[in-house]
Amino acid sequence: MAPLNLEADEAALLKAYHIHSLEPQQWEDIDHELDENGIVAGVASPTVGRDYDDDVLGLGRGNNVDLSKMDLETRASIILTSKSFDPKSYLMHVYPSASYVDLASAIPRLQASIDSRSEAIRILVEENFDRFVAVKSSTTAIGQNITSGFSPKTEYRTAELTTALKQASTKANQVFLPVLEASASATKLRSTLAVFSRSKYLFNLPSVLNEAIEAGKFDHAIRSYKKGRAVRERPPPNMGVTEARILDKVWSGVEKVITDLRERLLSRLREGGVPVDEVEKTIEMLLELDGPEDPVWTYFDAQHQRMADRLRAVYERMSERVKLARDKAAAEDSGETVQAAGLKACVYALHGKHAEAIIAKGSGWEVWEANLSLVKQLSEVLMSSLPAFWKIARGWTEGRFKRTSPNAPTTRRSPAQIRTMSLELTRIYVSLISEHFTLSDALASPQPSTTFIFLPPVTNSLTSAHYLEKLLGELNDCVGDVMGLEMGGGIEAGEGLKGLVETARWRYVDVLCEGWHKDSNLFHHLETWSMPPSDSTTTLVTASPTTYLDRVRQFQQHNTATCFKLASPSVGPEKTKIPPPQYVNRIKTAFLDSLYSILDGLVRFASEEVEGAEVKDSDSRILLTVSNLHHLDKDLIPKMMSQLEKAFNTKLEEDRATLAAVVQELDKTLFDDFVKSKAVVLTAIIRRGILQSAMDWAATGRPTEVRPYMYEALMYLVQIHSQVTLMARPLLERTLSSLVMSIAAEALSCFKQVTKFGMGGMLAATLEIEFFHQTMLQYVSPEAASTLGEIYTTISQVYQKAPPVGGVGAANLQTELDAVKKTLHDGRKGTSVEFLCFKQKKDKEKGKEKEKERPDKGKERERPTPSKRRDA
Repeated sequence: MAPLNLEADEAALLKAYHIHSLEPQQWEDIDHELDENGIVAGVASPTVGRDYDDDVLGLGRGNNVDLSKMDLETRASIILTSKSFDPKSYLMHVYPSASYVDLASAIPRLQASIDSRSEAIRILVEENFDRFVAVKSSTTAIGQNITSGFSPKTEYRTAELTTALKQASTKANQVFLPVLEASASATKLRSTLAVFSRSKYLFNLPSVLNEAIEAGKFDHAIRSYKKGRAVRERPPPNMGVTEARILDKVWSGVEKVITDLRERLLSRLREGGVPVDEVEKTIEMLLELDGPEDPVWTYFDAQHQRMADRLRAVYERMSERVKLARDKAAAEDSGETVQAAGLKACVYALHGKHAEAIIAKGSGWEVWEANLSLVKQLSEVLMSSLPAFWKIARGWTEGRFKRTSPNAPTTRRSPAQIRTMSLELTRIYVSLISEHFTLSDALASPQPSTTFIFLPPVTNSLTSAHYLEKLLGELNDCVGDVMGLEMGGGIEAGEGLKGLVETARWRYVDVLCEGWHKDSNLFHHLETWSMPPSDSTTTLVTASPTTYLDRVRQFQQHNTATCFKLASPSVGPEKTKIPPPQYVNRIKTAFLDSLYSILDGLVRFASEEVEGAEVKDSDSRILLTVSNLHHLDKDLIPKMMSQLEKAFNTKLEEDRATLAAVVQELDKTLFDDFVKSKAVVLTAIIRRGILQSAMDWAATGRPTEVRPYMYEALMYLVQIHSQVTLMARPLLERTLSSLVMSIAAEALSCFKQVTKFGMGGMLAATLEIEFFHQTMLQYVSPEAASTLGEIYTTISQVYQKAPPVGGVGAANLQTELDAVKKTLHDGRKGTSVEFLCFKQKKDKEKGKEKEKERPDKGKERERPTPSKRRDA
């Protein structure tokens, strides 16, 4: 068999079949050749155009249809000779505006046309019938001649040809296919090498970018990307389709790497705690990448939302911690004894080496620590991000972070929106602090402290003062830092921050003053009546009043000083000025209320026995209390009031006078109670000796001694002298003078009841009264001396000259008087040791030790409390 020539012109094949490849993978639409009427060749007969040109319905409208603008299916549906002819489509496209009447009138014409066509076909068949028969016979004969030698077994004589073609195809594949494949591969390699050599930098760019990003060299990655973008924008000349497709694929990989880098940098902007320098650098890198997002506003939105969420989250967490601390403290014992013990520990620690540490661990310190942690963490959240946020915002408003690409989208957000976002963060901070501490204006109605969620159930004013000062310091520092950023916002922004400090200052001062007054009601528990050991040079004369009162002084001074610190302006130009008037009035009221409460407790506690105290009896407690009141009146209160006036630049004359009057009245009431209890015993002794001793004043003889009742009364005075000297020596003269007056008054009353004195009775009465007078001469006041003189007068007036009784008569009155004088002298001499304590001292020594005492005049009255006296 001769070799087959299978070569074919590839271009001719593609052109003949109207395709683009010899191995098509999908169906391709081919534009068929149309005749002059726009009909695909072979679809319609050559008479299509003519048949269509006729106006079938005779309405004169069919010639205006443009078949070239219709698709193949539509054209076939309106051609009369087409097998796909559709009457509805024909009427719609050829006669779209024909009315029903027109169409009905065209029916006869259409019927006539059909009849004429049928008649033409019949005539055509009749005239050419012989020709049709001849053609059919010839065609049948030719077909039989062609197929006479074919059979299905030999595939109609094509089996050999098919076998030869298959063998040739197999051999060609064995010989030429490897060569063709190698040639195709070489062609592809040459093409790829040519593309790579011209765009080598772009092919290496993805790996270069990945290596730089993994190493954290973002600047290098961005420079490489910008260089690659410049190369990509200037493609090599005569670049083919394949090469362009390859470069597009490579560049899509570069864009993917850069997109990941952009997301990584944006994630860094959304994170917190990134130094401001790194934030600025990150924003600048993102601006160089020309991404669709605005990195500056991505940072603003993310950080604003993050800070707002963190502020609220920290507040929720820390307020829950405060609540748990309060619940735990509320479950513990909170009786008055426990509160007093906590107060005592803190007061005793004042001015000690570890005062601050002890006070910081006072009652309720866990709740105070939780409050302090809440304020610290809120301030830390605000100040950890707000300065960087505002620095970036200020840089943006100054035009630092602007897009340089002309195609970059411009933002419509204004600088005022940044300022609003910054101020909103401060407002959140202010609102959370205000909510927690229930802050209100100084002019608002006061609220009971029991409604405050931040206060411990049990605490003391010293521990509260310690933590309130720290809380206000934290707020001052945070507000000062925020105002130092100079974010603007007008007067409203500054007033909001200053208002926070002012309302917090008022709340803290008010809370401290309430705690101060509450502790004052417990302060009497600190009086244990304990006395330092005495020796030959030290007695309780000076020690006993100052031990307790020194605690009072320290307590008052500490709370006053802390209130002054809290109330003093610490932000703005008024930092060095004294507190405003409303604070001064509040602190002054708290100071005075505290003193009155301390006095109330002091007086009430004087009559109560304290467990573990050295002084058990009420008389000693009253003496110490009166001594303390005297010290308060003469020394401590005047000094504290002067210090308060100087510190607050105010005058307290009326309050000073009221307080002094209350102290003096309490002093007199307690002292009168003590003297009255002693005077009852003494007056009973005197009454019993004068009226109830079976003494016959009219018939008794000359006295030879002072009767025992007078010794008994004087010995009782010796006991009182010893007790007062031991407990409160400054009250000695005042006490004994009062008792001498009581004895003199009782003696006068009794002698007035004697109806008759004989000479012996007159001498005995005179002897006893004179013995008492001379023994107690140091403590005889002018009033008592007048009363004693009145006794002598009374005795003289009642005395009757009577006949001698028992050897005593009027004739020898002088002799009897001399004998009585001797008896008086002997009695004084014999009792000089027993009554040595009553011996009158030299005027100089007396002047050094004697204190000026207030007179005890007036009738006994109901014992008032300082609060009642102040209200009156």
